[in-house]
Amino acid sequence: MLDPLQILNKIWKTLFDADFSGDIPLFQAKFCADIPIPIFQQSISGTDLVASSKPYPRLISQSNLLSQAPDGVTVSPATNQSLDQIVDAALEDICFCGDNVYNSSDISLCDNIFGSTDVHCSRSIHNAQHVVLSANSIGLEYAAACDSSGYSQFVIRAVDSGNCCRCFDIYQSGKCSNAYFISNCYDVHDSILCYNLRSKRYCIGNRQFSQADYNHAKPRVLERLLSSGFRPMYQLIKCG
Repeated sequence: MLDPLQILNKIWKTLFDADFSGDIPLFQAKFCADIPIPIFQQSISGTDLVASSKPYPRLISQSNLLSQAPDGVTVSPATNQSLDQIVDAALEDICFCGDNVYNSSDISLCDNIFGSTDVHCSRSIHNAQHVVLSANSIGLEYAAACDSSGYSQFVIRAVDSGNCCRCFDIYQSGKCSNAYFISNCYDVHDSILCYNLRSKRYCIGNRQFSQADYNHAKPRVLERLLSSGFRPMYQLIKCG
């Protein structure tokens, strides 16, 4: 049986080729304070109380992901721009083409964990294993700080997403792999800080890179995004 930190380190090392430099409380404070995991409080009856409300809007359902923007947006070539310029532009221009549907609060008196193993401080997790600090998800394996997502492996902060592998902070997306800071994308792989894309690979800030240039830039871009103060994708999105 794996303890929470062992699970987290296995995921983090898969994504970033290093162990997480901290403990579970630090990870929770930095990366999943907004995930509606159980908050246990003392009560007169001795019953564990759980209350949560999602801070982010549910912008689009997975079933409508492709129909809202079937072709995605056009990427520009990564020419005559520095990495910092590309990242700065992406952080300013992230937008979402989809519906705004606000239906995001729930209250429960207990956790519902079914068919799962090594699940820690999570709620409503079904048919999953090795899950830490997650909520309302199904079919996860090695996942942390996920919410309303399913059938994904080695993911941290998969929110309203499915069928993803080796992803970090992926929001309203599906069928993605090796992707970091992604919003409203489908079939996007080996990309960072991208939004509204379909069937793309080796992109940073919605700019197209060659495989070699992407692999060279990836460590620097991730270091900046993780060290400059983490902001989840839904906080960067401009709805319009």
